[in-house]
Parts: sequence; structure tokens; C-alpha cells
Amino acid sequence: MRIARLLLIASLVPLQAPALALSAEGRTDVLHDLQQGRADAAIHLLEPATAGDNRDAEAQQFLCRLALQLEQWDNAITACEKAVAIDGNNSNNHLWYGRSLGEKADRVSFIKAYGLAKRVKAEFEIAAALDPRNAEALSALGEYYTEAPGIVGGGKDKAAAVADKLDAVDHARAEELRGRIAASNKDTTAAEQHFREAITASRRPASYWMVLGSFYQKQNDLARMQAAIHSGLEADGGHGEPLVDAAHLLTRAGQDPQSAIRLLREYLASPEKSEDEPAFRVHLLLASLLNKQGDTAGAAREIQAATAIASVYHPTKQVATNTGR
Repeated sequence: MRIARLLLIASLVPLQAPALALSAEGRTDVLHDLQQGRADAAIHLLEPATAGDNRDAEAQQFLCRLALQLEQWDNAITACEKAVAIDGNNSNNHLWYGRSLGEKADRVSFIKAYGLAKRVKAEFEIAAALDPRNAEALSALGEYYTEAPGIVGGGKDKAAAVADKLDAVDHARAEELRGRIAASNKDTTAAEQHFREAITASRRPASYWMVLGSFYQKQNDLARMQAAIHSGLEADGGHGEPLVDAAHLLTRAGQDPQSAIRLLREYLASPEKSEDEPAFRVHLLLASLLNKQGDTAGAAREIQAATAIASVYHPTKQVATNTGR
């Protein structure tokens, strides 16, 4: 894979000139490519910046984030490990390293996951300690404490303490975390209340409406799930990542595939996209839905669109098989 070759090049001593540093304009362009899901374009920019003896921690972090989008967990770990080695005082380097380790832990045996989980905890704790106002790091740490068993350092009391710290940084995130803690404790009444408080506290509540919708979906309360989706799409004018969140909810619940298709198309047509929902993966999700509706030609077009911006994303081959290409 090209990104794996990129990482190999980055580990070698240069035979000629040292690698070129990523310019300020280049950094902006890479971030934009990550947000728009243009994996091939991001690789093109990152290749010279991560080659040879270049000690550009941010470029390595970008490479890690790109590998996460491409679901290349080992490559993500390698790149983020390099970012931390170069700049261990950067909170976000540790945050992304922890995330990459967490993705790997979700996909290995229990014994291997045990060791990885402790490393995830350590990285999130370092990220939160280095920057106590890093809301994403605090949220990641709180979610880890909520979901992880005590044997690997989890604990609801620890998560509640993180929520208290989050209050001063991002009250909506704090309430979301409290909702997750309550849901983990099977206290559905308190969970719903906290999720609704997160909606009220946020300036852009659509994402939190989708969190509430997910809560209802897990309770198999599909009518209230649909109502939460509708409220969320109305709240922010129906754009950005919540469109994909809504489509995911409908798909998981087996509800209204035509609305899910419409929402994904609106997201892809919008300039406001999310790094967490890269366009190439959304194209493939849309291809899968179209294929299930019997629109094989439409599915093939979505696969082509995904391949055009992320030719290195291997799941495109599997989706192509599933859609009859």
C-alpha cells in the first residue's frame, strides 16, 4: 500500500537531500484534504514531509489521522508513535496515538487487547494532563473510564471526575459523558436527562440530538429515535456530520432507507464535511444502500467516486464485489 511505503521511507536515513518540511500552506491543505476525505491528495502532500530524517511531528500526526481514516490501524500506530517521539509535549499527539491504539485493540484477541488497553489509558491520561483544556482529550479519557473494565483502569467514579473537569471547558461534552455513565449504569432516565442537557448547552446541538437518537435506538424506541433525528436536522439547518450520523442511525435500525440515501447525498454535496466521516467512506456507504435498493448503476458510480479520491482504501474492492462490479 502506498501509505505503508510512505511510512517506510520516513524511517530511513536519506541518501541525498533531507526531506522537505511541510509549509504552513501545506498544513492547511492537508487538514482540508482530511476534512474532505481526499486521501490520495493528502498522501501526495505528506510524502515529502515525512521522508528521510525530517522530524515534523505534526506531519506524522496528520499521517496517523489519514491512516485511521483508511482503517490502517498498524500504520496509524506507527505514525503517531513517531509524532509522540518527536514531540512528546503535544497533547494532541498523545490523543491521536491513544485513538490509534484503541482502534487496534478493538480488533485483536482479548490477550492482546489487554495490553493495548493499558497503553490507550496511558496516552489519554497524558493528553489530558498536558492540556487540561483539551476537551477532546478529556472526552476520550472519560469515555475510556466509562467503558473499560477495572482490570485495565476503567471506573465510573474516574469518568465522573473527568466530567467535572469538562464542565469548565465544554459543558455539553460533560453532560454527554454523564449520560454515557448513566447509560452504562442502566439508569436510562438519568441518561436521557443528561443527553438533553447536552443539547441545551451546545451552540450546535445537532450532534447531541444524534447522540440522543442513538440512545433511543439502543432502547429500541424507534419513534423517539426518528423524532430526535428530525429535531437534530432542524436544529443546525441540516448540514455536516449529523447528516451521516442520522443515516447511520436509520440504517442500523432498518428504517427509511430512502431518507438515509438522501441524507448521505446531501452530505456529499455539501462543502461542510468531517474528518470523522471522510467522503470516500460515505460514498461507499451510499453505494451499499443503493445496491440494496437494486440501483447497481448508482452504486457503481459511488464506488468510482470513492476510488477517485482514495484509491488506497482497500474496502473499495469488497464493496465493488458486493455491488456486482
